[in-house]
Amino acid sequence: MPTKLKTSEGKGEGKELSLEPMLAQALEQFNGGNLLEAAAAFESLQEEAGRQEAFRLGRTAQGYLKAVRSRLDSQSASTPQLAELAVQIELNRHAPTAALALAEEGVKAHPDHCGLHYLMAVALAQLDQAPASAEALAKATALEPGLIYQFRLEADFDGIRHSAPFAAFNRG
Repeated sequence: MPTKLKTSEGKGEGKELSLEPMLAQALEQFNGGNLLEAAAAFESLQEEAGRQEAFRLGRTAQGYLKAVRSRLDSQSASTPQLAELAVQIELNRHAPTAALALAEEGVKAHPDHCGLHYLMAVALAQLDQAPASAEALAKATALEPGLIYQFRLEADFDGIRHSAPFAAFNRG
């Protein structure tokens, strides 16, 4: 019984083409600095490439996944001062939502750093979220009582400084 000669055309090539959009999306996330999304995209790509026996593409995805994980590890090992600086930059750019996101990440990584709690309170004050801001300020002043004086001078708290959540900070 004669058999048909296998060529590069056909089933295998079509499978690899279906992986190209996945690779493009993963690379877009990676190049855009969205490392968590890039990691997920490269993991999916690696898994799908394995299923489709596209081993070269699977190894490429694996290499990028190593790079993404390395960057994520180095970011999580950043110092609290670097995290604080990133938050301050966003606050100075009048981007309190971005500053709040960075402050929350920083507090997760460095829960005992008073400066990050204080900057979170500032970002929340800029967003007119008085109760949450007061809570963050309470954590900051519990870690560093001297921050109460900075709070009293900080213009970003002017709009909410005399609201009920801040009553305890305005005494004495």
